[in-house]
Amino acid sequence: MKHLLFILLLLILFPPAQAETVTLYPEDFYSNSFYIDTEHIYTNMTRPYSQGYKPTVKSGTMRVVLPIVSHSAVGKITANLIPASPEDAPYNLNDLTWEGTRRTVEFSNEDMEVYLVTFKLDLYSDRVNGEYPFSIHLRGTDAMGRALNGSFDFICEITDGRMNGEEPRLSIENLSIGGEYLPAGEETVISFDLKNESATRSVRDITVAFSENTNSVIPKTSDTIFAGDLIAGEQVHIEIPVRIALKAASAPHTLTFTVNAAYGNGQTLTRTERFTADIRQNMRLEHSQAELPSRVVQGDVSSFSMDLMNMGRSEIRNALLTFHVPGLSSGASVLAGNIEPGATKTATANFRVDALAPLGITEGSVTLTWEDAYGESYEKTLPLSTTIEEKKPFVVEEKKEEENPYLKYIPWGVLALSWIIFLPILASKQKKIRHLEEKGL
Repeated sequence: MKHLLFILLLLILFPPAQAETVTLYPEDFYSNSFYIDTEHIYTNMTRPYSQGYKPTVKSGTMRVVLPIVSHSAVGKITANLIPASPEDAPYNLNDLTWEGTRRTVEFSNEDMEVYLVTFKLDLYSDRVNGEYPFSIHLRGTDAMGRALNGSFDFICEITDGRMNGEEPRLSIENLSIGGEYLPAGEETVISFDLKNESATRSVRDITVAFSENTNSVIPKTSDTIFAGDLIAGEQVHIEIPVRIALKAASAPHTLTFTVNAAYGNGQTLTRTERFTADIRQNMRLEHSQAELPSRVVQGDVSSFSMDLMNMGRSEIRNALLTFHVPGLSSGASVLAGNIEPGATKTATANFRVDALAPLGITEGSVTLTWEDAYGESYEKTLPLSTTIEEKKPFVVEEKKEEENPYLKYIPWGVLALSWIIFLPILASKQKKIRHLEEKGL
């Protein structure tokens, strides 16, 4: 209970601050620290800003009323009326500056503290019918002496002057295709600024129709864009998301923009502008592994081969392999030439190992270069390595005459043959001798 009483006492002694009411304004009615009172009708106004207030043109004068609310500005503020095209302005260019302080304006339901900026400008007697844009720039300071600035745009519409023979001209500027070219099979955004080049004419109900000569650039939504209205000298930024056909020809293509609009009393205008943009097919070069034999010998010839495959949809041109391997080759090149989409070419090179090349591992590279259909060059470097071995001297060995393995048996054969021949003779003689001895001879 004591805690509750203590809290109530604090609330009585120190009531909470009331939240400040903040009015939210559309962008057209707000500029930095300056706001337009959009709800009230001031002197020389026929309607409030929220209902489409416009400067009034009557009896040879133009009146502008700009009720400004600012919670930051102190003291005086200065307003300058600046024509978009001073040389075409239908009013006298004197008295284009207003200076004043905040004042209280009473209304039936509330009082407003405003800087009531007003201009009354004399119109030229030979003025021409049309819409003449201008802006009012505001300058002031806050309590700390810091500068405050703001700006609001208006149109002076002349309908009681001479006939305006100017036909508005809408131009396309700052065209962008999202890069240097349109990539086939991908999406991008085509963007540009559409500007009303007229000095005195507004245009309304603007449409922009987009097309491409081969139907290869396809809008993701509609091919017609509604751009609204443009006052004299105004421009609008337009973006068109598109998809490029996968099989689009790799060549220059024509982008066409047809602008239609209305102006004046039911008059219409049509303007067509064409731009050229390149479509490029995806170029994708693949290759087999780049490698030398694991071992090479001083003075011998070594070979190298690599398969080059065009996996894209655009021709690869002037494919060239350049070798830099210490002890084997330095600057030698092999031209593989052009490779059609989907085709494979084998690049082969033979080079002699230096007879005096240092032994051991040698490391180098092969650089692969090629061009696309537009002459743009590409490059890829791949490592190479091998081991150089010493070339051993070539020794010619004398051939020894092979001995007949049977020669060693010849003496024994001769001896055996002798025994075979002489033994019968010897036996015969011994027999005769015994026979004679028996006879006593």
